[in-house]
Amino acid sequence: MVLPLKVGEKLEIIRYSLSGEEEHLASQLLEISGRDLLDVAMPIKEGRLIPLHAGSMIKVLFFRENGQFHFKARVKERIKKRIPVLRVEKVSEIHKIQRRGYYRLSTIIPVKITVKAPDGIEKNEGFETFTLDISGGGLKFVSSDRIENDTEVICVLNLGDKNYSLNGRVVRASYVYHSDYAYEVSVEFIDIDEHTRGELIKFVLDRQMKMKRKGMI
Repeated sequence: MVLPLKVGEKLEIIRYSLSGEEEHLASQLLEISGRDLLDVAMPIKEGRLIPLHAGSMIKVLFFRENGQFHFKARVKERIKKRIPVLRVEKVSEIHKIQRRGYYRLSTIIPVKITVKAPDGIEKNEGFETFTLDISGGGLKFVSSDRIENDTEVICVLNLGDKNYSLNGRVVRASYVYHSDYAYEVSVEFIDIDEHTRGELIKFVLDRQMKMKRKGMI
């Protein structure tokens, strides 16, 4: 089977501690060296290179629009180059990760919220605020006013170089003590097509890996 990967794409590598705990590391595919052989950048965490030893068993994760996939691999050797390289061998089939929910990334992004009336008509011109987190399934934003559960809203935001207008439903509005805003409002996306959801998941994973490389998470 030809590996469905492209040189240059970002990967996530999971290594296991002696106790079996997972450690997530950021990496990148540098070269496909053979049918099941990959050269990947030495993984990093919090800005530090994490050298993996020959013989180590790891899990390699990659993203596609229809979900996240993984396969098991064995580290064959470390190669000294300008960018330290790991040569790994795929030793299992590729499996899709079945998730009950979506990973929520804590991140601040400007967003415009427009509240809809029960008849679906926009109630106002909307207000500018920011997110506290975002995922492929929804987001959380801050608000000075309470928005009732099941209220439909339109969330307009820019992710990367693309603008999105996403329909959502309020599932929770929690009161918080803050001088600038009083509520944290959780929204689930509704009527969202899988292509758009895939783009949101990819944005979340890309930003997560960037934040990991910078030691921010």
